Amino acid sequence: MATRASTRELAGFRKLVVGIVRRNRLRLVIWLVAVPGVTLPSLGAYGTVFGTETGAKGRALIMATPTGTIFGGPGYGLDNYTMGAMVANELLIWLNVTIALAAILLMVHLTRHEEDTGRLELVGAAAVGRAAPLTAALTVVAGEVILISLALGFGMMAYPELAKVDCLALGLAVAATGLTFTGVGAVMAQLAWTGRAAAGLSCAVLGVAYALRAVGDTLAVQGGSGWASWLSPLGWAAQGRIWVNLRWWPLLLGVACGAALTVLALILAGRRDQGAAILPEIHGPARADKALKQPSSLVWRRIQASFLAWSFGVVAVGAAMGPAMGSLADYVRDNPAMMEFFGLDKSDGIDPIAEAFSGMVVLYLAVIMGAFGITAMNQMHSDELTGLVARSLEQPVSRDKLLGANELTVALSTLLGMGLGGVAYYGAVVSNRELDPGVAPAVAEAVLRSFPGLVATVALASFLVAVLPRLTALSWPFLAYPAVHQLLSTASDWPAWTRLAAPLSAASLTPGTPFDWRASIGLFAVAALLISAAHQRFRERDLLA
Repeated sequence: MATRASTRELAGFRKLVVGIVRRNRLRLVIWLVAVPGVTLPSLGAYGTVFGTETGAKGRALIMATPTGTIFGGPGYGLDNYTMGAMVANELLIWLNVTIALAAILLMVHLTRHEEDTGRLELVGAAAVGRAAPLTAALTVVAGEVILISLALGFGMMAYPELAKVDCLALGLAVAATGLTFTGVGAVMAQLAWTGRAAAGLSCAVLGVAYALRAVGDTLAVQGGSGWASWLSPLGWAAQGRIWVNLRWWPLLLGVACGAALTVLALILAGRRDQGAAILPEIHGPARADKALKQPSSLVWRRIQASFLAWSFGVVAVGAAMGPAMGSLADYVRDNPAMMEFFGLDKSDGIDPIAEAFSGMVVLYLAVIMGAFGITAMNQMHSDELTGLVARSLEQPVSRDKLLGANELTVALSTLLGMGLGGVAYYGAVVSNRELDPGVAPAVAEAVLRSFPGLVATVALASFLVAVLPRLTALSWPFLAYPAVHQLLSTASDWPAWTRLAAPLSAASLTPGTPFDWRASIGLFAVAALLISAAHQRFRERDLLA
């Protein structure tokens, strides 16, 4: 009887898996290609730029600082900083954060988002078991996580400096983290009322996990117990001590945690109605104030929580980069490969080094806020699918006004967040007494130089939402490209024109370099063309819902 009941609960499971893969094949392929595609080529740059003995020792000194611990890990193997230890200390945490985000976004999209749009209700009207939709979504996301992890693990085996067993262990560590946050996304999809709330709660769990790991690792480096790291799924991967003193059992904690969360999600899904939630819904005021009657106010209301979260992150990154400046300058001067990487001469002092390093910091701050801009602009696509755009247009609001309100509000929010991150980094530079006072104004100018690229990034996202709404994911490669170009172009001697392939890399963000007004004007012109095309198409096409 139990077997028959479980079979009925999973009726239609295979067809649902096939349907999910077919409908989301572009999204799945992008994640599968992007994560290994960005990571694996960068390992060659690590070997070229940091592979010398002097470079490795200098890099280890930076990773031993509090900033290095917060953004890297507990620093296993710093006394003999091989390429493997370098990858484990500096890349593993970011691979885990990336796979966690991928798992969360995919899981929420395939579960709570499907309920928000009413698609899951239509599926449930067919001969489909009650547990089949969630089980199918879990299967697809878990399979995607495992494929990405295997691609990373086997891809790293191509580098002879990296022991193959440890490459496999890294793949398992990434997979375990991804499975854990697949479970987190599944549970939050049952607890929250909307997909947006489920994604927000899941990302909050990820943020807490990162904070626990950072605090625990910092305490461990300072001689404490570091117990907080053991409360974080992101900390378990580092405890595997890959390429230093490999331990398998900490890597299995993520698998066990993911399995437990999966069971919990299935139990919760069986106890709630379709479209309902476990947590009580928080209702706002019965009547909206006058400000919310404007489209731009409504857009701001919907993105403000996301804006605060992204802004907090960019401010934290900007403020944390200052304390590492002194150690970085000594390290760069003693490393010819790094001097070449930054385009410096041996006779240059700390200030040119600080300016070159600041160019990378400003770029990464811009990438963070560019990610917010794309996410916020894509919210309009989600609103279109759920019918909110159609309801908004029932009011005396034109399509041009609605799209323009989204573009203007998102663009201004993106620039404001970038400004806050720039102020935080500016303060860190000003407080460093080793630097010439003229460096800080140059940093402020570099932050302002990023504005045209950010505006063009938002314009590109708007163009895809309005013209190619089913291909909104194409914004992300253009955002990731500048960081990849920064890391690989010097080591691989890429042509100068290759920096023009994405908005954020078209104009130089390095303080002290001449201002390229032609690139800035070109970016604004491209943004204007994209926005014009977006409005033209949005006026003509049918809404998706």
